[in-house]
Amino acid sequence: MQQKTNYFLYMLLFLFVSVYTDANAQTQAYPQNYFRSPIDSPIYLSGNFCTLRNDHFHYGIDITTYEKEGMPVLAAADGYVSRVKVWPYGYGKAIYIDHPNGYTTVYAHLSKYNDFIAKAIKDTQYLKESFEVEFFPKPNEWPIKKGEVIAYSGNSGGSSGPHIHFEIRDTKTEEIINPLLFGLDILDTIKPEIKNIALYKFKNGQAELYNIIKADTAENDTIYIPAGVIGLSAIVNDYTTFKRIAFNPYEISLMVDNKKLYECQFERFSFNEQKMVNVHLDYDKYWTTGQRFQKLYIDDGNDLPFVNKGLGRGWFEIIENKSYTASIFARDLKGNYIEHYLTLIGIIDTLPIKKEEYIFQSDYTIYPKKSSSFVEDIFYIKTDESAIFDTTFLSRQLYSCDDCGKVNLSSANNNNPFYKGIEIGLKKPSKIQAANEKLCLMYQNGKGISGYIGGMYTNGWVTGKIMRPGIYYVSADVLPPLIKPTNINKKNIVKGGYMNFEIKDKLSGIASYRGTLDGKWVLMDYDAKNDWLTYLFDENTPKGKHIFNIEVTDKKGNKTTWKKSIIIQK
Repeated sequence: MQQKTNYFLYMLLFLFVSVYTDANAQTQAYPQNYFRSPIDSPIYLSGNFCTLRNDHFHYGIDITTYEKEGMPVLAAADGYVSRVKVWPYGYGKAIYIDHPNGYTTVYAHLSKYNDFIAKAIKDTQYLKESFEVEFFPKPNEWPIKKGEVIAYSGNSGGSSGPHIHFEIRDTKTEEIINPLLFGLDILDTIKPEIKNIALYKFKNGQAELYNIIKADTAENDTIYIPAGVIGLSAIVNDYTTFKRIAFNPYEISLMVDNKKLYECQFERFSFNEQKMVNVHLDYDKYWTTGQRFQKLYIDDGNDLPFVNKGLGRGWFEIIENKSYTASIFARDLKGNYIEHYLTLIGIIDTLPIKKEEYIFQSDYTIYPKKSSSFVEDIFYIKTDESAIFDTTFLSRQLYSCDDCGKVNLSSANNNNPFYKGIEIGLKKPSKIQAANEKLCLMYQNGKGISGYIGGMYTNGWVTGKIMRPGIYYVSADVLPPLIKPTNINKKNIVKGGYMNFEIKDKLSGIASYRGTLDGKWVLMDYDAKNDWLTYLFDENTPKGKHIFNIEVTDKKGNKTTWKKSIIIQK
């Protein structure tokens, strides 16, 4: 008993020294107090760096604006505006500022810009007759001072609610860096939590889930597991000042008998690595249950730069009748940390050998970091070096090409995603009479619900890129978009300083729109996530009777036009 007590005391002392030393070294690698907060009030986070999102890591930090728009957004340091982008998706309205110390700050989901930038953007929009614009001022053409108001917070683009998205990037490499490493002062008083731990047995290099334990209900767990090579994963949540929103901690590590086998520090990554969240997680568990178990071992396709620097693969071997002490450790950059201990004891695998009810037969074998091509009469697959995460075995079942051009593409685990995607092609079905430019690929899920994939017709083939196994078939989009005015009364009178329209497309989605007043192009703000198209009356909008026209086109060239004589009353 005394020996075990001494061990835990030693580990606590080791952790205290390590946490302090590591945190200090990591923050000192980046300039401290050079960047100020982009707001003039305390920073409360609604999202942190590398939060595990659907299909990607979160790039920066999300600063709450208390569900309100219009909060002043301030330049984090002296510099110049190097890029401005207005887009109905993604970052929406965004500003990029280059700083003389080699970093770039990014401010996204804005509602509007300061007067100078707003005028330059509006002039460009009218010049190009496009709501979507992007331009790159010359160095020092638009100088900015630290603390200057550059814009106002909003909910533009793909935002799910009003907030400020803030990033710090390496200007030269464009790698995204954890902003909290630069000394930004956030309110964070709560330590991380290790919720659940999963154990896997490895057979022929493949992980097989063995058991899941609830780590948040016990101080220490004793687990009996069949001897052999095993690996662990865990659900680890971090919080700041309340437990309403779960984040990702800065560090997660695994030690077995005082030897560190795995370490993940969410420091920086590139855009090319964002989708590796799918191999960082136990994706099968996430796909089937929504639970995000972070692997404490490294798969072949995991090239993330912040995982296991100088360490091995993270899995380890246990021997029959031998006991091992494993510890999972997590901390944030405010020094809050938690550690959970496991006692693992190797046993003989007494489970009966299962009779295989189904043996997966593959038609194609696709290797990572290698191109491949498989062509048949009515179906083909092509991959490049970045198509998949790991070696993938695929089986295909083809259906009558005359009916629908349909394929069921399956793997040993249909829940595993691809990396950059696999190109597939299906011969055009003879019974589909639509014009070739209307043809597309569709996906059918297990419940029979279809979704648009995209793709195009080329020389008798309908081709597109897919991101996971499943059922795919050829269809055609021949339906035009819908346009519905929302604030024009029965007498066609418009009040309130704006015109608002709901625009939707049932299949391929909106590709473009164009609004004119008496034949002249007008600026309309497109909120894609809410299907809203808004024309704000300005100095170019005269009162009185006018002809207003909108033309909306989907991604397969189907068009709808709305045209009316209206009376504008400002």
